[in-house]
Formats: sequence, C-alpha cells, structure tokens
Amino acid sequence: MATPTVPESHAALLETPVALATVNPDGHPQITAVVVKLEADGRLHTSINTARQKYKNLVVRPQATVFAIDPTNPYRTLEIRADAELLPDPGKAWSTAFLPGLDLDAIDGDADRLQVVLTPVKVNALG
Repeated sequence: MATPTVPESHAALLETPVALATVNPDGHPQITAVVVKLEADGRLHTSINTARQKYKNLVVRPQATVFAIDPTNPYRTLEIRADAELLPDPGKAWSTAFLPGLDLDAIDGDADRLQVVLTPVKVNALG
C-alpha cells in the first residue's frame, strides 16, 4: 500500500509549529507543539528528548497525529496520522542542525535527544 502524501496545497502549514498528539497510559491524548520537517519522501521529522511524556508515550505506542491549522483560515487544516520511529541522535547532531540557535543541553539536562520519524498512514487535508 502506498504511503499517503501531504498535498502540495497544504504543505506550507507544516512550516510553522504544529500540534503533535500521542496517547498517554490512561488513554487520554497528550498534545505538544513541535516543529516538523517534511522530507521529499513524505515522512515528517522532529526531535524530542527522553525525559518528556511524548517520548514515553511513543515507546509504548509508536503512533502519533500531527495537526496544523492555517492561521488565516481556521477551516483549512491538515491532519496526519502516522507511525512513529525513534532514532538515536548521537551528540544531538541532527537535532542541533534541525533546531539551530536552541541550547538543547539547557533544555534537555541529562536526557538524551532522539529524532522522531513519522510515516503517514492517513492524511486529511480540508479547505
């Protein structure tokens, strides 16, 4: 089965922070604003650290949803349901390049940082 793709008409919605939702152990959604990068292969990439609930949720249930809203038209939205893969980020090299200017050591403390790769399984573009 082919991986669903983000329509070109909505790709720009991923250029600003988006909501990334996972499922907490109690079954409730846990949502965080993140920055993502849409790659040419249609997968999304972001970065998290191992001290956060988002990481714990993805280890147990490697599925997530990205949701973006057009700030000029709230009826134009993009929802991407995805399978998540956690990849090591030795020395925070990928994350530092992805998030230039942020002091990741100050944010992360002793936690490790990982790259998250989201492979779409369902894409809903409205508006």
